[in-house]
Amino acid sequence: MGARKWTWLPGFILAAAVVTPALSGTPEPLEVKTKITEVTVYPRRAQIKRVGELTVPAGVHRIHLTRLPYRLLTQSVRVKLMGPAGLSFMGVEVQSKYHRQVTSPEEKTLRRKLEALLDKYRRISDRINIINGQLQFLRNLSRVTARRVGDQVLIKLPATKDIDALMSFGAKKSLELLDQRRALNQKRAELNQDMRVVRSELGKIRRGFARRTKTAVVLVKARQAGQVKVELQYLVWGATWRPLYVARGLAGEAKVRLTMLAQIRQRTDEDWRGVRLTLSTARPSVSARAPYLGVWRLRLYTPAPPPVFKRVYRPRTGASLRKPMPAPPPSPAATGRSSEDRAGRATTITAGISSGLGSYRFKINFPMNVPADGRYHQTTILVKDLPAKIERLAVPARSNRVFIQAKVTNDTKAVLLPGLVNIFHGADYVGRAHLGMISPKQEFALALGVDPEIRIKRRRLVFKKGNLNKWAKLLQLAWRTEITNHRPGPVTIHIKDRIPVSGSPDLKLIRLKVTPKPTERDKDRGMFTWVLKLKPGQKAVLHLGLTYRYPAKRNMTGI
Repeated sequence: MGARKWTWLPGFILAAAVVTPALSGTPEPLEVKTKITEVTVYPRRAQIKRVGELTVPAGVHRIHLTRLPYRLLTQSVRVKLMGPAGLSFMGVEVQSKYHRQVTSPEEKTLRRKLEALLDKYRRISDRINIINGQLQFLRNLSRVTARRVGDQVLIKLPATKDIDALMSFGAKKSLELLDQRRALNQKRAELNQDMRVVRSELGKIRRGFARRTKTAVVLVKARQAGQVKVELQYLVWGATWRPLYVARGLAGEAKVRLTMLAQIRQRTDEDWRGVRLTLSTARPSVSARAPYLGVWRLRLYTPAPPPVFKRVYRPRTGASLRKPMPAPPPSPAATGRSSEDRAGRATTITAGISSGLGSYRFKINFPMNVPADGRYHQTTILVKDLPAKIERLAVPARSNRVFIQAKVTNDTKAVLLPGLVNIFHGADYVGRAHLGMISPKQEFALALGVDPEIRIKRRRLVFKKGNLNKWAKLLQLAWRTEITNHRPGPVTIHIKDRIPVSGSPDLKLIRLKVTPKPTERDKDRGMFTWVLKLKPGQKAVLHLGLTYRYPAKRNMTGI
């Protein structure tokens, strides 16, 4: 065996007209069995790597790699060969194949079971329909009998025993039929539940190869017989992954433990069993060209001139009426379009272009199984303790609770994709939130629940409207807020409150009293922020008071 060498094929497909002459006179195709060894999953597709080996005699041969998914992107196919010295690669072609559905023995058993259940379900439904017809017949018979008895009462009164016998027969038969229908409905409900279970099992297993698949035909030329290793790579639609996070605030530490999970789902018509899996945030595209940006023109609209009609008259010779002269075509200025616009421009449509934030890859360090059942399969890809600043935030105007919030810094050296995050504080589940796109070193907030050991009481002291004089009115408002720390240690609390803001120049704030002095104030929005440090058992009191003046002839809204 001579020295081996690798031959790469760039992503292209040979035309059939070119391949056919080269294949004339060649031996029968050689089929190689390949196995999926590596998969890279992108947000909207996946890159598959298959490997197989076969013995190739000397000469020109066609190597068939069959049973490839029909959703394969033809332009993405690449072939890599390794074999004896003198091995030449001549091209590759992807062909579509149509064949009968192939199912697994387990699927065949479940389908036979489902058909048997469906047959029983139909038989019970037929019996229920017959019973419903019999009940309708008894109801019609009862109506007809009652009408005839009523008509004959004036002639001859029927015997009581005959009426009793007729009523007893109708009631007994109706009860029997109703009991039978009730029992059949119960059996049908049980069969319906059994069919749901079987359909669910069918959805979990692989549904076999589709009727349409693709085959890669590789044309090679070997100087001598030998063992050839074939490696095939391609992109395929029908696969995706999404992140799922678990954030856990560590008690007594300024850290948040972030666990990043990956949920992988695929419907590519081929199972991934024991593959080396890599998750990527890149978005590969066959067309990576940026869109064309044309000239943006603004024009003033000029209405088209009214059509000119010629006077129609009948000539003396009695000929037909003369047709009116056609109106001249509108000018480009009238239509608002130039000659360049009428010619049109070609635009390039791109799909899946990266936003420029860069891509990150997460390589799973153990073999994984991902069946083609369309369900999400989960694995852990990252566990990291992130530095965090634990803060307590209160908004007394909206709630009397104190909320714990963590300002977390993304120290994972990778971008965090948007996804759901389940939040825990210690062993307690807090809730669920949505995490946006977080870049490395970016800070983001996580809510860690409520602190029950800090109490807040807020009440309104003054709400008064009155006349200042015959030209003006006054609005007086005041609030009092108490914050008490019942924790065994000191805490720092951020408290946010607000006052109403004037939306009219005639509505003027003439008095404002705020104690203690706020740490921050936004005059335009009427927002105040206090940062209070409370010792164990310490109480803080906040006062807000204000007075607005406005014209006596005007009424105020928004209160």
